[in-house]
Amino acid sequence: HQISEDEHPRDMDSSAAVRTAQLAAAVEAALLQLPIKCRQAYIWHRLEGYSQQEVAARLGVSLNSVERYIMRAMRHLRDALHSYAPD
Repeated sequence: HQISEDEHPRDMDSSAAVRTAQLAAAVEAALLQLPIKCRQAYIWHRLEGYSQQEVAARLGVSLNSVERYIMRAMRHLRDALHSYAPD
């Protein structure tokens, strides 16, 4: 059974791909609004998998500072990306 052009899954996924690209751009823009240490702590911990202790050592700051940076970044991203996943 042939799939007609208008039934092709790739076509149905194109709007999802656009939404994904828009979300990725919005995440990047939101991260760039953060102070550098805050952004770096979030990226290293949440995206690259470093422990908070490793992030603290790499940034030369206390563990408490890393925890604050990550929480600040998470709040900022939640607020900045609210339109993509409203409550």
